[in-house]
Amino acid sequence: MSSIKTTEELYQAMRLDGKESVKDLERAFADIADALLNDFAISKGDKLYHFVELEFYHSFIDGTIVYPRKADALQYFFHKSGMDLTFLSDENMFGGILVRAIRCGDKFINGPYKVVDTLFDVFDARKLPESNYPIIVPKEGVNRITPVQSWRFHIESDKQYRFSLPQELWVEHKGYQAYPWDYKGNLKK
Repeated sequence: MSSIKTTEELYQAMRLDGKESVKDLERAFADIADALLNDFAISKGDKLYHFVELEFYHSFIDGTIVYPRKADALQYFFHKSGMDLTFLSDENMFGGILVRAIRCGDKFINGPYKVVDTLFDVFDARKLPESNYPIIVPKEGVNRITPVQSWRFHIESDKQYRFSLPQELWVEHKGYQAYPWDYKGNLKK
């Protein structure tokens, strides 16, 4: 169970202060994934989008497969694979969390491009968006789940830096090529 309950605590966790080893980062990844999947959502207008699937990347571990960026913690970063929530990043150490799937009510949005299209579809070109901008907010009164940890999609590695809802809660996934389980219910590598 994550100790991260407020957006300020999430911001601080995503700074990754004091994380100096792969094990430190892996523990932070698991704690942040638990918090995002259980305790946070994205509010946009009158809709609340819940996290379903997340992939973690950091240059300290992954080297060349992470898009370089300069960003504060907990910002949106767009790239050719979708959208990340950023870790504190500079030219030497950078990374983020690819948001692969979300859900609004009973509707699942599966795939990083569909997530971006859903959250960042239309904004006023004359002024800063007010109620239509996607903001991460704490959730209340949730039934806690234990995130399923698996391998990242199309990345050859023994590292399990992908976190998602348990299979029985991911009820709408037909046609999603990156769905983490095979037809027998086994996690795909």
